[in-house]
Amino acid sequence: MIATVALVFGASGVGYATHVATRDSVVSTSIRDGQVKGRDLSHGAVDSARVRDDSLSGADINEATLGTVPFAAVADSADSAGVAGTAGTADAVDGMSMKSIIYRGEPATGPVVIFQAVGLSLTASCSAIDQLTITASSAVNNAIIRHGITGDYDLDIGEAATIVNAIDPDVTGQLVYVDTTTGRQAAVTFAASDQTTLLVGECFVAGMATFG
Repeated sequence: MIATVALVFGASGVGYATHVATRDSVVSTSIRDGQVKGRDLSHGAVDSARVRDDSLSGADINEATLGTVPFAAVADSADSAGVAGTAGTADAVDGMSMKSIIYRGEPATGPVVIFQAVGLSLTASCSAIDQLTITASSAVNNAIIRHGITGDYDLDIGEAATIVNAIDPDVTGQLVYVDTTTGRQAAVTFAASDQTTLLVGECFVAGMATFG
């Protein structure tokens, strides 16, 4: 009897079947959690459409692979720049602009406008005896103008306020102008000189204006 049973098992043997899943038959519930590794995915298998929106953080991104966001390089401190296409070259911040003033005049040189903005015009001339004159005028009535410790608080169209006349060497000054109708204003700081400190036959003005 025992020999017969052994013969039956010996003849039949022991078999192991291997099952290969058919295409598209493996679903999420068929996979043990944490068992699919990065090496199991083919290159490019996970694209944008397969990533949940807002699921990636900065730690998941290689910043070196990213390009510069347009204008980000100049927008860190652009705040309220009125002309901030690129802040590095912005000439207006918070509605205020800046402009340099340079004037060199030969003797007997007629009036030359050296600055004009927001209704204020500054005109310089150099006399035959090398005396520099700077006057201010307004394009609107009732403008406020202040220079030094004096000023004309009601400057109208067609009037002129003398800012510098027959100066002494190395004169510096400051001028404030306000258009009382619109609120536009300008502040000018300048240094002026004539032939007593420069070469004979030259009047000179250098300054900076802030306006808006």
